[in-house]
Amino acid sequence: MNISTGVGGFHQGVNLHTGPNGEVYAVWGVTYGGGDENAIGFAKSLDGGATWQNATTCITGIRGIRGSGVPQNMRVNSFPVMAVDISGGSYDGYIYVSWTNIGVPGQNTGSDRDVYMIRSEDGGDTWSEPIRVNQNPIGQGKAHYFGWPTVDPSNGMLAFVYYSNQNTTSNQAEAWCAISGNAGESFETFRVSDVAFTPAPIP
Repeated sequence: MNISTGVGGFHQGVNLHTGPNGEVYAVWGVTYGGGDENAIGFAKSLDGGATWQNATTCITGIRGIRGSGVPQNMRVNSFPVMAVDISGGSYDGYIYVSWTNIGVPGQNTGSDRDVYMIRSEDGGDTWSEPIRVNQNPIGQGKAHYFGWPTVDPSNGMLAFVYYSNQNTTSNQAEAWCAISGNAGESFETFRVSDVAFTPAPIP
């Protein structure tokens, strides 16, 4: 079943999640003309995937890293990843969508690669402005990528894990975590790996 009709470009990297009432949500990366990701597509079903509402873009004017890459010697992408709050708490039903962007979304310049997220409080009808997840200073040329969010179903705590070279040489990386108890309005970040690693390509 084609669920992305109506959104132009090349689509890949789909990610699926369900809401507190059984809603089915899908997001995917959209590329116009090849190279870095330019937008994120979104579709939802309210009947278990039997039918889907018309696909939309939950954000445009972004620039991912699929073509531009990162300083570490490894293949990367900015395919979106999603998490949904099903805790029954204050943020029940909130949808969080994350990707890595070059610079600030909309400007898309500079050497920073940062993990960003957007949030929907109404089932994907509207979306927040982009929120930066990693909290190190902007403009240092550091790379943060492969961010993956999850929401604790017992209390609604939002957490991300991601790779970062903010405290290493440019060709190394560490695993970091960012947590938020207020739906992404603020984050506490901390390192979770005990040593840095140096990615190496598969021959």
